[in-house]
Amino acid sequence: MLFLFFYIHSLFTAIAAKSTVLKTPSKTLINKPLPDATFNYTGRMESGYLKGDEQGNLKLFYMLFSSQSKVENIDDNVPLLLWLNGGPGYSSLVGAFAEIGPFLVNKDGSLYQNAYAFNRKADLLFLETPIGTGFSYDTKNLSGVVVGDDKTAEMNAFALRDFFKIYSEKRKQDFFIAGQSYAAVYIPTLAREIVKNNLLNENERINLKGVMIGNGLVDTKVLYNSMIPFIYYHGFVDEGNWEKIKEECCNSKDVDKCNFSQYGNYTKGTYYPRNDTECGKQLRLATWPPKGLKLYNINQQCYKPDSRVKRKCFPDDGKSHNTGWELNYESTDPQFGFPCWYEDALKKYFSTEIVQQRIHIDDAWRKEKKEWTPNSAPVAKAYTGSNHETAPIYKEIVDNLKGAEFRVLIYNGDLDLVCNARGADKFGKKLADMLGLEGGQRTPWHFRDSLAGHQKSYTKDNVTLDVLTVKGAGHSAPMNRPGPCLQMFTNFFAGRHNYTLTDGFDPKPVLTE
Repeated sequence: MLFLFFYIHSLFTAIAAKSTVLKTPSKTLINKPLPDATFNYTGRMESGYLKGDEQGNLKLFYMLFSSQSKVENIDDNVPLLLWLNGGPGYSSLVGAFAEIGPFLVNKDGSLYQNAYAFNRKADLLFLETPIGTGFSYDTKNLSGVVVGDDKTAEMNAFALRDFFKIYSEKRKQDFFIAGQSYAAVYIPTLAREIVKNNLLNENERINLKGVMIGNGLVDTKVLYNSMIPFIYYHGFVDEGNWEKIKEECCNSKDVDKCNFSQYGNYTKGTYYPRNDTECGKQLRLATWPPKGLKLYNINQQCYKPDSRVKRKCFPDDGKSHNTGWELNYESTDPQFGFPCWYEDALKKYFSTEIVQQRIHIDDAWRKEKKEWTPNSAPVAKAYTGSNHETAPIYKEIVDNLKGAEFRVLIYNGDLDLVCNARGADKFGKKLADMLGLEGGQRTPWHFRDSLAGHQKSYTKDNVTLDVLTVKGAGHSAPMNRPGPCLQMFTNFFAGRHNYTLTDGFDPKPVLTE
């Protein structure tokens, strides 16, 4: 009888264990080097899919890069950073392989080392979201998309809970969420879901410490109203046109307080001036971009692909060549036109069969789609946002935290016309007032003894808000100014409000021998 008891007990234990395995997939280690890497990367890499719903029909692709400080036995107590790109429909693998990850893509589709990789100071988690973006898909409808702010937040929160079931040892780490562009909506809506779930389920608690928003769509009206003076003071508007704008739109009053947005229609995250008023007509003249102007980086120039500079910078030996050694780390423009061609190079890399196999892309996705793209047109077309103003979301987060620590960093490259730094400053003041925070003086901050931008901090009790500019950067600040951005993030992780500090941080590039 005792034997029968133990037999039945063992049988049920085995069934339970099997059930657990089915519900919680194993970690997916990338146990071979990434194809066509031009350097020996020693860090731990993992990738696979997280569940976006209870049934497991929604599968969100992720990549996880462990901190190099762990590999080098420098620091075991590192934060975990979730990075999200925006769009909507823009892949976070762009963030991983063109901005903050340990690899950057060569023009020929090979990889070289990012000397300013953020995993020098944190574990990096990249999530392709929403469904229909990158390798993320719906098993019931491979061509389907899941769109909308609320649905995306719920799906991301579910995927994150799945992540911490798989990587339960990471629950103790300080957790931050960062990203840029439309991720300014993804991030606070996800943070709100995390805080709500923390209140309901102590066992699933995530140690959320703060969020970082880069050139974000934080408030569409504020950003649009700030864009109009921005384009004038950068010399893009005729003086007569400007006088008409002040007269017709602002009654010749303070243009800095003028509500230009009332003369436009909001479509897909952007205001378009209407043509039914004189003000709208003048705004259309002012905001219609001249040929060649990059709205997200007004200083960026993309020349013909056969230019001499590009030919010189990318020698014929291609995959045996580490571009990281060629970059001029003493220059403010070291990248050889990287922002002009990285999307095509990434598309080439992630569309190859061996790469997809190495990073564990599902066979179902590979058979149906085959080709990866950095931005999903179906997602962008179908997505309708509902959070045109994000300050109330932060208010809800802080209220639900009930006095717990929470940090917010809003940083902007100062060459972005659309998600502009002036609008971010105004939004910062608006958010600080809503949260009852007190502001200090706006001061410069420096990187390697050169001006890197300006900063202002707002604080009260355990809540802090830092608003920074990144000098000389556009919409993708870590791409344009990698060193200053790594220093900025390092100080934010440490809770330091002086972004010039280099305590525990070497601002010089580190390359593998």
